[in-house]
Amino acid sequence: MMRPALALLAALASLAALPSGARAAAGIRAESCADFAGDRFGLHAIWDRTEETRDLGVHFVRGIYHFDGERQLRRWLGVFQNAGINTVLTVTPNGPRWGNAVIASLDLRRIPGRQGICGFPRDIDAYKAELEKLVEGIDGDGKGDYPELKCPIRHIQIGNEIFWQWYGDPPPALKTPRQVRDWRQRNLESAWRSYGELVRITYSVVKKASPEMTVILGDIFDDPDRGTSHQRKFLAEYSAYFDAVDIHFYGDYAELEDKLKKVDWLMRSGKPVWALEAGGPMSKEPFDSPEKLMRHAEEVVKLQVVLFAGGVEKSFWSSLIPTVGWPQPFLNAALLEGRERSYAKKPAYDAYKLLNLRINRFKSVVRIDPRERYYRFDFAGGRPVFILWSESGDKTADLSAAVSQAKVKVERFALEPGKSALNIIPETAPARAVRVSGSPVFVTPQ
Repeated sequence: MMRPALALLAALASLAALPSGARAAAGIRAESCADFAGDRFGLHAIWDRTEETRDLGVHFVRGIYHFDGERQLRRWLGVFQNAGINTVLTVTPNGPRWGNAVIASLDLRRIPGRQGICGFPRDIDAYKAELEKLVEGIDGDGKGDYPELKCPIRHIQIGNEIFWQWYGDPPPALKTPRQVRDWRQRNLESAWRSYGELVRITYSVVKKASPEMTVILGDIFDDPDRGTSHQRKFLAEYSAYFDAVDIHFYGDYAELEDKLKKVDWLMRSGKPVWALEAGGPMSKEPFDSPEKLMRHAEEVVKLQVVLFAGGVEKSFWSSLIPTVGWPQPFLNAALLEGRERSYAKKPAYDAYKLLNLRINRFKSVVRIDPRERYYRFDFAGGRPVFILWSESGDKTADLSAAVSQAKVKVERFALEPGKSALNIIPETAPARAVRVSGSPVFVTPQ
């Protein structure tokens, strides 16, 4: 989980400027834009692969902006908005004119994810002014809207991975990254307070400019085994200044479930919990065999089912394409191959697409058998969807008490022999006798 998150903005810096449309003086009519607020799925790190994003049925992507160039930001927003894709915008307070002076002076070239490393702004009024301009540019109210804006952006996040990228307000005597890291460890209370102050200020500016904007807290959770006292205290003291909480996870579904149990108090906090980065399984070896590719496809389903069953409201898979500079485990998690393989679709791509198609916008999820991995997703109108797998060999699931229909449709995964394409095999089965194995199956009443 402790890993760098590179900015999409840098990746898109070379894109040509896109044409913009005129905006009505009264601003964008929100009802003219499709309402995807109920969507459960998004993507992190799609770069410019908008065609595949739409093919997956995804309408939300996450981008990171470091206040390092409005022109590039607008160009990047145009790429997504022209494709009908909305954005959760993560902002880090790194403006060159007003960012933290000590952080700006450090040589961070050897640290991946350095763009997100930040501290308390040295000129807070300049930060507030630039933040207000940004919010006015993206909120679609007709006041200072960016010409590229077609639909309002309603979600903004304060920082990325706070647990390792936030350094508070270190003293000017510190000259190296190690000195700043050591200072932060010795002054955690101060670092947490300074982030709280940034959250309070940011929330006030954002809500004044755009009351409908959802303000999301950066990911403040590292390894729960290291303790959560600072996080608990922070959430209690600053709960009035954010609308949702972000938690990142990389690994397999069993590890995720263990982590969720250790932060179950967060799920009861009254704040929606999103996972703006989720990916796995993690391996230092490339996924270069049918077995590894199949496990990846299965984990795309299992991990996100466990996320939702654990109380997380939205899941943004990380990533769509492997991002240059990320370590091998994170490259593996991508749904597409890299440029050297022409961005070919992995089996996980089709698994993600089916998962989104079957359960997006579900209203509730429950594990219906504590001994097995049997989950039921219910919707506002329409029939339930069941996702089933077993951790103890082949089984037969009896769903006859859960559905009124005698027959159910079952969808299974299989790899084409000698190929990496995923086959989704449909079949009809009696509701009382659905074959289940370690690979997830999708079941819908006929």
